[in-house]
Amino acid sequence: QFHFYKASFKEKGKLTITFKVLQPPRGSKVAAYFMKTPDDEGDRISGTSVTKEIDQPGDFWIRVQAPESGDYGKYAIATIFQPSNFIPADVVEIGRSPCLLTVSAGTNQGVRPGLGCTVMSASGQAMDSCVVDQTFPNLSKVKPANARCNVAPNAKVQISAQ
Repeated sequence: QFHFYKASFKEKGKLTITFKVLQPPRGSKVAAYFMKTPDDEGDRISGTSVTKEIDQPGDFWIRVQAPESGDYGKYAIATIFQPSNFIPADVVEIGRSPCLLTVSAGTNQGVRPGLGCTVMSASGQAMDSCVVDQTFPNLSKVKPANARCNVAPNAKVQISAQ
């Protein structure tokens, strides 16, 4: 059995893929693979997380498979894309209801509503994807994908410059 996921990227960057088997599968191990073409053998996603370099715009695939007939299992998969060309911003305020982050970049820095972004830890690790919701001259409100809003006060946000 196979499940395929397709991602289309308009720019270069890094794609972090998190794959976790939620319950012990029946039969052989359920596995995930990152593929550059739909019929590619793919690179196995080992461990719980892997980061792949997207060195050219285009389509990429993730294949989740249970190798033997009758095998199955429950899994969770999440992706975070970090563009190579981005506008850096610091998180200056965390609104919890709903979760909206106020960040230190706005229309004066080229930010506009609808741009994709990535919430980063203080150490530079991708934590969540987000989207720009509202913009002001030197501030923006961004909405993280994770509604639980577990964002540290010293987090950073990378906003796509496209």
